[in-house]
Amino acid sequence: MSYTVKTLIFSFIIVMLTYLFVLSVDPYDKEGIDLWGVGSKAVTSAREMKFTHLDSGRNMYKAFILGSSRVLRMDPLIVEKYTGFKTYNYGVENANAEDLLAETMHIIDRQEPEMIVLFVDFYMMNGYIGADRRLAQSRLSKYLNQKSLDESEVSGVPYFHRSYLTLRSLKDSLDLFIFRNESRGDSVYLPNGRRIIEEPVEEPRLATEYFENQYKDFRKDGERLEMFGRIKSLCQQKGIKLIVGQTPMNTEHIKKVLADPRLREMFITYKRELVRIFGGFHDFNNFSVSAYNEKKYWYDSVHPSENLTPLMINRMFDRENEENPGFGIYVTAANLDEYLRQF
Repeated sequence: MSYTVKTLIFSFIIVMLTYLFVLSVDPYDKEGIDLWGVGSKAVTSAREMKFTHLDSGRNMYKAFILGSSRVLRMDPLIVEKYTGFKTYNYGVENANAEDLLAETMHIIDRQEPEMIVLFVDFYMMNGYIGADRRLAQSRLSKYLNQKSLDESEVSGVPYFHRSYLTLRSLKDSLDLFIFRNESRGDSVYLPNGRRIIEEPVEEPRLATEYFENQYKDFRKDGERLEMFGRIKSLCQQKGIKLIVGQTPMNTEHIKKVLADPRLREMFITYKRELVRIFGGFHDFNNFSVSAYNEKKYWYDSVHPSENLTPLMINRMFDRENEENPGFGIYVTAANLDEYLRQF
């Protein structure tokens, strides 16, 4: 046997052993394998962790909650109660239109969706702010790049994943294996994507950073609005029921927004654009929130707690509930002008 052949055989054996080791650690949770009792995976951010959970093909859902950090505490079990669909909370921190579109494409590609409950935030229309850097660094970003999407790693060969042939996967596997006995802390997310329950511990503060960052030089971004339109089109093409809601701010936050002439103009424009794109949406972002000013309902002036998010879902699915009819009012072209007069 020649030296070249021996070298090739030896190299092949090393590659195979390395691959089998990475697979046995399963750092990205592709197969649900944990041969060494590692107990955790090499995914940390909500974008990576939730992408991995849904991408593995082992966890299938029919309904999905999409949105920013404001929806992280929404309980998928409430949606399941109304729909009968197994539901996953795909909320991620600082989401923008790019995230929501990529998540929708990912869900269609790797799951069997029947329903998407989409929550949008006021800042998502602002063309001044860019997409979150964590999106660009995540595997979710491939759904915004058609070329990489066409080069999907799905191979059809059992237990084979091209991403497990990379140096990064080997490094992540070694880190998990070497430090497997060290405490890494509990995950902040439940298996259905919901953030673990926490009670607000202080009075909700005004999130002034939004006025300094997310609302800075606010201008209507046509490209982001087109992304919302693409989400609607994808859902229509695939027969997915799409329910849209705008997340609330507390009373103090709304008043500060409306006190700024430019922000007030954009605040109203955004609602008009949501009606134009989606035909109608459930609006929780109005003065009806004054009924929920207690600290138990808020973490800050834009992040509702576990005590408020169930009321939002209940309102979207139970239209006969007239306890606070303005909260989550369904806005369409027919009632839009009259509705906007309050602002």
